[in-house]
Amino acid sequence: MGDEKGVELRAVRDPIHGFVELPKDLFETLIDTELFQRLRDVKQLGLAYLVYPSATHTRFEHSLGAAAVMKNMITHVIENTKELIHLTKHLKPAYEEVMKELENLLPEAVVAALLHDIGHMLLSHVSEKVTKSDLTYLKEAGAIPLFTDHELRGIAIVEELIQSGSEVRYKGRRVDLETVKEVLQAAYFSGARMNLLSNLNPRNNAKLIIAQLISSEIDVDRGDFVLRDAYSAGVSLGSYDLNRLYKVIVLVPDKENKDLLKVGILDKGISVIESMLLGRVFMYKDVYLHTISMLYSAMAVRILNLILKREDWRDLLYEIEVIRMAYHKGASPSNDLGKEQGAKLTEIMNLVTDSTFYQMLRKIPSEIEKRVRNGRIKLDDDLVTLYLLAKSILSRRRWTYLLASDELSQKLVNKYYSEDDKEGREAFLTLLSQYYHSAVILYFSRYKGYTGGVLVAKRSKPTEVCLLEECPASVVAKELMGKNFTKLILVFPEARGELEFKRWYLKKGDVSDLLKGLSEAYEKGFGKELEVEKYLDGASGTAARLAVKLESLPSA
Repeated sequence: MGDEKGVELRAVRDPIHGFVELPKDLFETLIDTELFQRLRDVKQLGLAYLVYPSATHTRFEHSLGAAAVMKNMITHVIENTKELIHLTKHLKPAYEEVMKELENLLPEAVVAALLHDIGHMLLSHVSEKVTKSDLTYLKEAGAIPLFTDHELRGIAIVEELIQSGSEVRYKGRRVDLETVKEVLQAAYFSGARMNLLSNLNPRNNAKLIIAQLISSEIDVDRGDFVLRDAYSAGVSLGSYDLNRLYKVIVLVPDKENKDLLKVGILDKGISVIESMLLGRVFMYKDVYLHTISMLYSAMAVRILNLILKREDWRDLLYEIEVIRMAYHKGASPSNDLGKEQGAKLTEIMNLVTDSTFYQMLRKIPSEIEKRVRNGRIKLDDDLVTLYLLAKSILSRRRWTYLLASDELSQKLVNKYYSEDDKEGREAFLTLLSQYYHSAVILYFSRYKGYTGGVLVAKRSKPTEVCLLEECPASVVAKELMGKNFTKLILVFPEARGELEFKRWYLKKGDVSDLLKGLSEAYEKGFGKELEVEKYLDGASGTAARLAVKLESLPSA
């Protein structure tokens, strides 16, 4: 297959975008490499497939989709802007110079879209929660520096590609990976954006536009995942008209800095943007933050917490050491496991996928049973919890959970994120430390309805812009602006005795039978019964006391 210039293309059939067409040499030098292909083994929605069985799509197809959206957005924003230039003849040179640079940087933009999630490892965002929402780990083991953000890890991977002299080609031209890195940094970090703004010229303006398309309220990430996640989960909540969005995006001057061009929308496209905003909110409420999906995510995060905390488990399984390497690789370049073993981050990442996690889960029960049976390992609460978590996820057995009321959830999550109430935040963390039990897991998530920044212009006056939330025709953005949505659960194996709470909803689980194999091994290895009831009572009692204490915490 070739285009009008004779460049050979490859087409990938996709349920969201039809055919994704990209140059053959881009496949040969990037897409068809082990580094990129590993994304086939990283599920987009982590453990959500345990609730939505068809949600098994991966970061691979999402990244291809993001590249397709990037290609289409840049093509359409240039075409749409050219149609408007005759209305702003005095600005024609500035617009045309930026559009020319944007067109020249299309290969770098597409590669940046392909690589925007390259830093994701096992279970996608779930693995990033290790030191973020599992607050008990922060207080129990200390806030050790860990490489948790996929954005940072992704930029480090691009840097490794640069240092190794890796060559990525697009239609016969070598892609400038330094520019790709620069764009990704500007997409995620304000300091990098300020560096480009301080030396604003058409090329740097084009880089800032691409960075905006990587991460903003109108970006290629959301352009793909809202539709793809809804399709794969089998829900219609995230539906919006992407083709209509292509028709209404244009270059507009920034509201504060008229010399800076950004991607905005024509006022006739307000409805499509707001339908995307609503679709994303609905997806968060019903899919991303589904309570059972959060429950299994919490269990997976605690497994990762324990692996990182317990140095003495490093030799328990090969997979445990590999996962530890991936987290520690970015902590300190001069003192990390990967460097000691001569491994590059790209090499380590190839080993840390969903398959690694599930292989570890399958091995954990039998390995612990074997060592306990032979009397070769000390059995403590942490090890029992690791065993029970692995068995529970593999058999999809649900632990008990307490779901916080909306009011309580907002209060507690706000305490964690508060910059003004540092004393309240510390009291919150201290409380979690005081009531720590390896089988009691506090897990939460927060998302923002709309953060602002979308610029809207009239076709008749394209240089006069207003913020979406300030436009008279806006309904959804005004309502969502500045609103935070939260959900918080407290997870533990089984509820023992009568538990009653004012602002928690209790849903009981039953998993004690999953400890039968461990009990038998313990009796054989140590000649006495495993105190299963004591362990379960301890977890339940700790969870109950913690729940009551959390209820009584004062509001900020």
